[in-house]
Amino acid sequence: MLGKIDPDNDQLKAQGIGALFLQGNLFIGICAFTLTAGLYQKLYSFIDWPVSMAIGLGTVFLYHLQRALSKSDLSGIRDVSWAVWLIGVISSLLCVFYLNFAALVLMAICGVVGVIYAYPVFKSRGRRAALRDLPYLKIWTIAFVWLAVCLWVPRLDVGQPILESRFLLHSFGLVTFIIALTIPFDIRDSKSDNPNLRTLPMLLGHQRAMLLARSLILVSLGTWMFLTPSDTPKLGLILELLAFVYAYVILRVDEKRLKHYHLLYVDGALLVLGLSMVLTP
Repeated sequence: MLGKIDPDNDQLKAQGIGALFLQGNLFIGICAFTLTAGLYQKLYSFIDWPVSMAIGLGTVFLYHLQRALSKSDLSGIRDVSWAVWLIGVISSLLCVFYLNFAALVLMAICGVVGVIYAYPVFKSRGRRAALRDLPYLKIWTIAFVWLAVCLWVPRLDVGQPILESRFLLHSFGLVTFIIALTIPFDIRDSKSDNPNLRTLPMLLGHQRAMLLARSLILVSLGTWMFLTPSDTPKLGLILELLAFVYAYVILRVDEKRLKHYHLLYVDGALLVLGLSMVLTP
């Protein structure tokens, strides 16, 4: 999911629409769009569709760009199609026209972080390295970007402060959810990652890391329920509870039993959570 800027690692063999949605990063873009729209609905009782669309399209563009930038000589840029560049232009224009200055600056910062996550600009152990190649930083970088883009950018755009106690609890609830969903990707990537990365699965072992992921889902659920107003319709409570139940259950499933476990089912937890909030009256 979130940390997968390298879709090739999944060795997908999908064809047609399946390839377009998974390898083409359209599905993760839809997840980002829906999650942002849902957070607007939950926190502000309206949905800013242009901003949500900008974030969804920007996610598609950034994931494609990251794959191209993973080649340190930039030769991969030639493989980025005109359609992807067009998506990037549309996303940028939506941001410029619909975001205020503070939100736009934060979006730009997240874009830069997303680029250097894949493109090697640092030096580590005598070689060039990207953010994802530096010890301990991988999962936290992913969590920061998703939290900032989907939750903090809308917050700034509606003119409300980030450093407010209740909102910081919302941030905690979302970031624990994101980290939980990122852990299965770290487990998958641990087969090819440098041992010096020191990811959570490397530090804890695979089983303990998955136990931590499920525990974080429960922590996120507890935070979410604590922050839910008492007058929230029962339908909304049920839908959001089901979203967390889905995330917890999918983290208990053996990945070998489901085709495209990471790109479809784990990433899909973001979509389910977003839809649960969008559909809440």
